This record gives sequence, structure tokens and C-alpha cells, in this order.
Amino acid sequence: MKEEKLSKLSLIAAAIFFLLPLLGMPLAFARLTGNKIPLFGMVKFLDFTTLGLVALAMIVLRAKSLYGTLQNNKLLRLTTLSGVVILLATFIQQWLYGSSFDHLGIALFYTATPLAGTVYAAELRKTLPFAATVGAILLLWSGISSEHFTGITGNWNWTQGLLFALLPAAMCFLNRKNFIRNTFIIIAIAIGAGTYFYPEIISRSVLISLPLLAAGMWFWFKFPRNFRKYCAPLLFITAAAIPLLFGIFSNISDSRIYLYRATAALLKDHGIIGVGMERFFDFIPEYLTPAYFLAPFAAVHHPHPHNELLNITSAFGIAGLFYFGVLFCGMLYRFPCRRFTPGKLLPFWIFFFIFLCAQTDLTGAFLPGAFWMLLCAGIVFAPVTTDIAGTTPVWSKIIAAILFLTALCLASENFRATGFLRQGRLAAMKNDAVNALKFYQLSSRIKPTKEALYGKAEVYLHAQGNYTAALEELEKLHSVLGFDNYLHTNRMKAVALVNLRQTESALPFIAKDAELYPYSIISSRLHLTLLQLLRRPANEITAAQNRFLKICRLRGITPQQAAKFTMSEDDEPVKLQNIRQ
Repeated sequence: MKEEKLSKLSLIAAAIFFLLPLLGMPLAFARLTGNKIPLFGMVKFLDFTTLGLVALAMIVLRAKSLYGTLQNNKLLRLTTLSGVVILLATFIQQWLYGSSFDHLGIALFYTATPLAGTVYAAELRKTLPFAATVGAILLLWSGISSEHFTGITGNWNWTQGLLFALLPAAMCFLNRKNFIRNTFIIIAIAIGAGTYFYPEIISRSVLISLPLLAAGMWFWFKFPRNFRKYCAPLLFITAAAIPLLFGIFSNISDSRIYLYRATAALLKDHGIIGVGMERFFDFIPEYLTPAYFLAPFAAVHHPHPHNELLNITSAFGIAGLFYFGVLFCGMLYRFPCRRFTPGKLLPFWIFFFIFLCAQTDLTGAFLPGAFWMLLCAGIVFAPVTTDIAGTTPVWSKIIAAILFLTALCLASENFRATGFLRQGRLAAMKNDAVNALKFYQLSSRIKPTKEALYGKAEVYLHAQGNYTAALEELEKLHSVLGFDNYLHTNRMKAVALVNLRQTESALPFIAKDAELYPYSIISSRLHLTLLQLLRRPANEITAAQNRFLKICRLRGITPQQAAKFTMSEDDEPVKLQNIRQ
């Protein structure tokens, strides 16, 4: 009786573990009622670090089982080794660039999650259909009840990508014998309904991935095992090369194409160890060409590679690409040949669908997508029969308890820090500088983040005129978190220095911002003004003036109108219609 209760408890724990990322944003679930909640995605309990610690605690509890599995599983040993190399690369990044503990936490997440999936594979296999079905219902409900199908993830691409990855789990309950046929039926219905009801926000990543993966899995059953064994690396190399080839040879004016090229240029300089998962947008502006800012859907301040392989390589260098290569090739190698059950096939569907969506978006890099993908890989890499017999040593329980408590404390900090941050942002949107500063300070005391420090600097600079305090907060972005180009930090430093009558010191910062964001009206106008005030050579002034007039022309406005531009208007990308005019 005792063993049966423990078994049920472990099954419940496994199901909760699956759903943790979807349960990590409390305000997102309030959106299930259909009410609009401003900035709902900011408030969260969980992040990569907390989930990485939870996964590590679960591994410690079954350390004996994992040790035995590693001895007899070359694929899992290779996965573990590549994960450890990712951790080492992150340590080197911290030494070279300076960063916070969160970057190490992200590396821990990628290393520990597949191993946690392996040691709890028996429970996770049984609870996967249930957890995936619950997750799909939450995603579908939240998508329908929210504006533009953004759902609880806050992005329609992520919501739809994860939804269609988990949706076939319902077939495990409806019909276990005809899993593939019923999956095709539900895919056809979903695409038809989605295209009819939501023609403006249907995810292109989903539309590409659905038929491609469905056909690919069907044909894969026809391939012999030896063909899959040697074909898997070639397929991964092809998937990795396609974005780069598009970037090099395509003449399409698309923001993704220009980001592929810029990321390839970044990897030439930082490809060995990478730059960190959350530091891409701090490095990439130096590699973006002006054509990027003229392309449709260009993200001016928060660009990302729009490709998971480029994202993981830019984050962790060669080790990251090798890590995903091991996962991808290992999953193909273990794909069932003929006999299978829905429970066996479902992890493959989830992994490959998220992986495919992630080649044109970051479905595989946002927390729930990465979590489900890595956990499914761990399930597949585990032996079919996992021996979990034997008692758990006392030292394992103590270490696991410490890790769980640490994760709980960090989750509490996340909740309070992000809650205050959201309140500060809402106050700033209402021009309530006093409360904005108050909440930003409360948030940064609990956990210094780039959003809180930047928000405090904005309030000090624009609302209170405390230029020294603004410079101090901007300096913390570099000294504490390691950011150099986050948003318009260079421009804000220049504005603060000008008001402190240090015009000469301000010039390099505004020149840098004008270079990073070549179509920023405010930065280009301020750069021109400072050159004139400092009486720089006529050729420098003329070049800056011509650039400012060119930007005004592309924006379709006059220089007089440009003088009235606010920060929010300046952040908007250049519109194509203005270019044609």
C-alpha cells in the first residue's frame, strides 16, 4: 500500500512538473476570463534559473539511478557532456563580459532538464498525455479569450506553436490505435478553423511546420534503421545551414533575412563561447545594416535571431550548436520504426514540432517551449525500463531540499520584483513619476534587472531632472549586469551629460547611439546639434546634417516636425510607404 501511494504521488509530481512553466505567470491565468490585463506577462514566478534548480533537485534525488543509466547510455553521456561545456562557456562569458547569476541559471536549465526527464521517464511517460492535454486546453482557451490569440504566452506565434505541439495528446484519450490518422484529422481541422477565424494572426511557423512534420514522420516509418542512423547528422546540418544560406543568397527585404546575416557576422567574432542567452540584443546592433531597419516587422530595440539554432549558438557558442545537434540526431536515431504506441510517439511529435517552429521564430527559446522540448528529449533518451529501486540516501534528500528551497526563494523574489516592476511601468505610462520611481526602486532592491534600472534612469532623467542619479543607474546596467547597448542607454547618457554641461563627454555616446540605430530621429538630431555646439569640422557637420535630412525624408516628415518627436514615436521602425514616397 505504501509503495502504491508513493507511485501515485510521483505521478502527480511528474504531471505538475510538466505544467510548471505554464503555471509560472499568475496574471496570465486571469486572462482566461477574457479580460485585458496591461503588461500581464511581466509578473511571473518561474524563470530559467528556478526551473533549472528544480530539475537539479530532482536529479539529486535519483542520483544513483542516473549514474547507472549514464554508464550504459552513450547518447545520454554525450548530452550531459555537452551541457557541462555550455556551463563552462557561460562561466567564461561572465568573466569576459560581466553578467548576473541568471545567465548561469539559464545554462543550468539546458543542462539539467533533459537529465531530469531521463531519471523520471517512467512517471513522465505515463503523465505526458494528461499534462499535454491540459496544457493544450489552457493554451486554446486563453488564445480564444484574448486579443489576437496572444494567449497566456503573450505572443500568438508561441501560443499557437506550443498549442499544436501539445494538441495531438488528446488523441491518446480519444483513440489509441489510430494516432497518426486522427492527428492528421485534427491538424486539418485546426488549420482550417484557424485560417477562417483568425486569418490575420495565424502563425506562419505553424502553417509551415504542421504539414512538414506530419509528412516527415509518416515517411520516416518507411526508412530502415541504418538509414536513419547515418542520415540524422546530415539533416541537422541542413537545418542549421538553411538560415545562413537564405541570409547570404536571398535578395528578399525581410527582417529575418537581415538578422540571419547579422547573426552570422556576430558568430565570426563571438562564435566560440557565445555572448549569453539574454545579451544578444546588446551585441547585435553593431552588426545590423541600415537595410534591416527599413525591412517590414523590424524590431528596433529587441531583435532576436528568429532561429533557435542561431540563437543557441550565439548564446553558448559552438557548445550550444553541438548540444542541439546531439538532441536532434539522438531523437531521430531513437524514432520508432514500426511498432509504437501514442505514448511513445507523442514526445517525438512535441520535440520536432517545437524545433521546426523555432527555425523561423523563438518558440523553442521561450521558457515553456524550451522546457517541453528538452524534457521530451530526456524521456526518449531514457531506457525503456527505468530501475528506480532502492532507498534515497539522506545526503540526496538534504541537497535536494536545499535546492528546492532555493528555487522557492528565487520564485518568491521573481514574483515580488516583477510585480513591482509592472506597477512601476504602469505608473510611468500614466506619467506618475513619483510612484514609478517608488516601484522601480522596490523592484531593483529585491532583484536588479535591466528593466528596473533603465526605468529608474528614465524617471530621473526625463521627469525629475536628476541627471547624476540617471547616470548612476545607467552605469549599473554595465557594472552590475554587463549591458552596454541596452535600448537607448548611450543616448540617455549623452542627454544627462549635456545637462550637466559636459558636452564634450556626451558626444561619443550620442554618436554611438546614432550608429547603432541609424534611423533614430532624436539621436541623429542631437548628434548634429552637439557637433554644431562644439564647432567640429564642417565635413562632420555636413555629413550629420545630410543623414538627419535623409531620415526625415524616409519618415515622411519635415525637420520642423522632427523637432517635436517624443521617445515613443522615435522607437517606431521606418515605414515602407515612406520609403517609396
